Amino acid sequence: MAKVARESLEQETGKPVMTRQTAIDFAELIGNIAKISKK
Repeated sequence: MAKVARESLEQETGKPVMTRQTAIDFAELIGNIAKISKK
């Protein structure tokens, strides 16, 4: 399902959804969520 959504969005915008920067941002977001949930 996620693959279809990603491909559809990329086709509509003409830009890749997952880039090096968005992968870094996503990893940072997950790390922050993990820190918050430990409190």
